[in-house]
Amino acid sequence: MSRIIKLVLLIVWTVFALGCQTPQALSPQPAWPSPASYGNKVQAQQVLQVTYQQQTQQILVAVDISSDSVELVALSGMGIPLFTLNWDGSRLTQTNHLSTEEFDNQQSVLDAFFLAIWPQAALSEYLSQQGLLLQQSNSQREVLSVSGEAKLSVRWNDYQAPQGYIEIDDHANQNRLKLTTIYWDESQ
Repeated sequence: MSRIIKLVLLIVWTVFALGCQTPQALSPQPAWPSPASYGNKVQAQQVLQVTYQQQTQQILVAVDISSDSVELVALSGMGIPLFTLNWDGSRLTQTNHLSTEEFDNQQSVLDAFFLAIWPQAALSEYLSQQGLLLQQSNSQREVLSVSGEAKLSVRWNDYQAPQGYIEIDDHANQNRLKLTTIYWDESQ
């Protein structure tokens, strides 16, 4: 019953809010890597699970990486766009399709995504400007402060395959992200 009420409210809310699409140019994180620095094109769909203060929210994300841009579209369980982030290498644009209070720091999702999958060499400028170090093995990464304090921990398990995943513990913001892959297509 509660699920039906939530569904009806979401539909009403969606119809009401469809006119609220407002692209905003945001100040990007310093020295985010260029889209081309990933090296390949990617089209992916993943389930993003965010856990913060013992509460978990889940959304579907569609990711498109090309040499020109990185675009992340967050979708509701019904496939309704919630927000879009687009990074072209110099400017971050955010479009809020609906009110997304539970995901009020969407930039941190894109930031964690870069730190999780981008080639280590392409992250060097960003990491040095932030005063961070990166340690990496085959199945994990640690982003550390220069004093050795863990800021972000990333674990992979065959993330480019269906049901593979990326787990990100963001120690600085005290949250956990888990991206479970539904679809991943990567080409040159």
